Amino acid sequence: MWSFAAFFLWMIIAVRIWPPQPPQAPDATTTQPAAQEPGALTAPGPDAATGTSSAATEPTSVATTVTGLTARGADFTASATLGSVEGGTDSEFRMQLELTGRGAAINSAILADFALHVGTEERYHLLNSEPDTDGRQFASLAVEKIAIDGQEVAVSQVDWVLDPSSRLPESAVFSLEIVDSDQKPILQLTRSYRLDRQPADAKRYDLQADLLARNVDDRSHELVMTFHGPVGLRREGSRMDNRAVSVATRDGDAVELTSQMFAKIVQQERPLFNAHDGPPLWWIAVDNKFFTCLVAPLDGDTQQEGPGYLTEARAVDLDGDAETTNDVTARFMARLGNLPAGGQADFPMACYLGPKDREVFSLPANEDYVRRDYGQLISRMYTWCTFSWLAEFMIVLLDALHRVVFNYGVAIVILVLVVRTLLHPLTKKGQVNMMKMQKQMGKLAPKMEELKKKHANDKARLQQEMQKLYHSEGFNPAGQMFTCLPMFIQMPIWVALWTSLNNNIAMRHQPFVLWMRDLTAPDALISFSGEYHVPLLGSMIGPVTALNLLPILLSVTMYLQQKLMPKPKPPAGQSSSQSDQAAMMQKMMPIMSIFFGLILYNAPSGLTLYIMASTLFGTLEQWRIRKHIKEMEANGGLDAAAGATPRGPWGPLWWQRLRRHMGDQARHLQKQAEDAQRLRSKKR
Repeated sequence: MWSFAAFFLWMIIAVRIWPPQPPQAPDATTTQPAAQEPGALTAPGPDAATGTSSAATEPTSVATTVTGLTARGADFTASATLGSVEGGTDSEFRMQLELTGRGAAINSAILADFALHVGTEERYHLLNSEPDTDGRQFASLAVEKIAIDGQEVAVSQVDWVLDPSSRLPESAVFSLEIVDSDQKPILQLTRSYRLDRQPADAKRYDLQADLLARNVDDRSHELVMTFHGPVGLRREGSRMDNRAVSVATRDGDAVELTSQMFAKIVQQERPLFNAHDGPPLWWIAVDNKFFTCLVAPLDGDTQQEGPGYLTEARAVDLDGDAETTNDVTARFMARLGNLPAGGQADFPMACYLGPKDREVFSLPANEDYVRRDYGQLISRMYTWCTFSWLAEFMIVLLDALHRVVFNYGVAIVILVLVVRTLLHPLTKKGQVNMMKMQKQMGKLAPKMEELKKKHANDKARLQQEMQKLYHSEGFNPAGQMFTCLPMFIQMPIWVALWTSLNNNIAMRHQPFVLWMRDLTAPDALISFSGEYHVPLLGSMIGPVTALNLLPILLSVTMYLQQKLMPKPKPPAGQSSSQSDQAAMMQKMMPIMSIFFGLILYNAPSGLTLYIMASTLFGTLEQWRIRKHIKEMEANGGLDAAAGATPRGPWGPLWWQRLRRHMGDQARHLQKQAEDAQRLRSKKR
């Protein structure tokens, strides 16, 4: 009961941290145009915002004039394709990027090595552009605006010019000019993307994104560039939204991560970094359960991390609409104090678009990943209700077992056996101790009732007499904790396993048997056409979209285990209120089994499998312990004082010391009461 209460409390906290989101719009990937051939250029076509041909209308490239400055670009929205996902893991590229001239941004990013859904050939869509109600299109890594001497020019919805000499499908270059009221160029901007050919076994997912600013005026200018980060990152799982915006700063050798969940950002935008308040910004990331897009600014001359030109970063909801979350991202600012006439400034960024993979982030060959400490993103989830070392160990252990049995479901079952075997002595001792204590309580009940009647109006004296009674009878109430100790020990393991399922990309789309095809998602025996919400619990378990058989089987096994739990006979002299309370607890057990199954209904099937296997093996264990208790009862072994355990090799065990301390405390209280009584007698 205590363990269940702790787990239930954690669920309430988790819902507050990751509130349920409204149903998402239809998958944007289903409305994407057919993939272009690598290196394809798009001729002038229908405008994305209006649906009309850009070539037949006024150019859309001129932004709103701000004190005479405008942006001059192309007369149409160009696009280009970098990389390819053809062949999946056999592709020479690890991703395919659709670039758009509108803001010189990434319209979509598709990963070659990962399927979108179980059993499909469609590749995983990591990023997608997001439209808003005003006709704007938010794309990833767009340059939002340029400020020259304090005069801002919005460029995110301006069509940049695609250089026809771009080396597609490996690189593409876009350009834009900022001109004054006389159409005289003031600043030239060049935005370039480079996607190298990388085989799958290299385990690298790199993209280079540079912005070069040239001052073509005869005067020096102060520049401020504003960018926004990745957009359209998919939400993984219907139960809670794990997406977050994170900023990493580096102070010496220590990398510190500051994160904000999407749900919190929608409610209130939050500053994540300010150059005046601490160490320099190291990288920015937007991530979900298994994947991430990281942006690490580099020095323009040395190409090393931490250039210091980024002065501010904050988590933002680009359209300000709480009903949509796919446009939540980071906005960051680059400030250049003074750019002389004819001078230029480079703002290069090393980007990572791929899995949150422990192996990828720790390979010696990926020295830059290790140096930037990308693994912080995986550790981010380890701070919730468990130990980080335990979650790390859980992943390592499951991966090791998988290399032996080649099935993560079987590895989870083996893990249950290991944990149950290690905890069996504690479980057995706890159950035997519980029976002894209940038998003692039956003997002490009449004496305790007499003390309650005798000292009904003196709580302090009642406590003293109770302590004396416990000590004289050799009874230790603290021994009751042993019945819950195995469950308390397993609770961090459950949470650590849940954390590992949320972070271990190796387990994604890994099957167990039959219909259980993905251990990181609900088992979904039969999928429904719509969504259904459980009254009162809908916000905690999420929408019901399928018949998940595993949580139902879990409820049945938990009920059977409760039935096999040893139930002592009611002690003699038990009051009617105590009898009613015991009867109520027995009636609540089946309800608790159903409730527990509901709470885990949309949980990862790997976690439900672990708890169900643990409950099933626990039922067999209870049957064996119950048989042992009956043998002890027949031999009179339950008549010994509860907690009368032999001394350990280094002296009394801790619960024995606790019982001794309680006895000493009772004697001390009794002596104080007697001294006070003698003092009152002398005064009279």
